[in-house]
Amino acid sequence: MTVLAIDEAVRAAVHARSSPTLTVAMLVLTNLASPWLVIPLSMLVSLRLERRSRGDGWLFAGVVLGGEVCCVLLKLVFHRPRPAPFFGLATPPSYAFPSGHAFRSLFFYGTLACLGVRHAQERVARLAVWLAVVLVAVTVGFSRVYLGVHYPSDVLGGYALALAWLGLWRAWWRNNEARACRT
Repeated sequence: MTVLAIDEAVRAAVHARSSPTLTVAMLVLTNLASPWLVIPLSMLVSLRLERRSRGDGWLFAGVVLGGEVCCVLLKLVFHRPRPAPFFGLATPPSYAFPSGHAFRSLFFYGTLACLGVRHAQERVARLAVWLAVVLVAVTVGFSRVYLGVHYPSDVLGGYALALAWLGLWRAWWRNNEARACRT
């Protein structure tokens, strides 16, 4: 069975369980990772971080921008056409793989979680924050498949890119924090 055959089977199974109420919910939830929301939020977070700690805001902005550029470049490399959307939605103008919404949902909120929990003492609080990130990412990814604007493999590709980018960012950040402590 090919990836496309699996993608189509999952899309059909998800679409078979659609309802008007669920469709409205998915249209709202998918916006949690829309560029029109994440980009302004990134700017606000960057400004807040820069006020609190010189350089952190610029680092955050650069990491978010770099991730967005990486996602766009990969879309251009893979050139995967989008599936036909459900519910009369217009086909988004960009390519399908990797899903930018899936990438943003895990990477942006994951980066915020990294910053938010790095000084948290309570293990339960850190776990709650990470569970919220996973819930948002899974919900956004599901919404993209439910609405028909992505194949499931596009969403998985977006998550894989987000995890790789998040891992690189965390390793670089920790290295710089350790270097700053030594000097």
